[in-house]
Amino acid sequence: MTIYSRSILLAIVFHNLINFSTHFIEMVLL
Repeated sequence: MTIYSRSILLAIVFHNLINFSTHFIEMVLL
């Protein structure tokens, strides 16, 4: 696995984590 593909995978995971956390916060607040 190259460093380039690994960084892309990390970016996707990080992006999904942010989306999930914001959605979870919206569910808790609303």
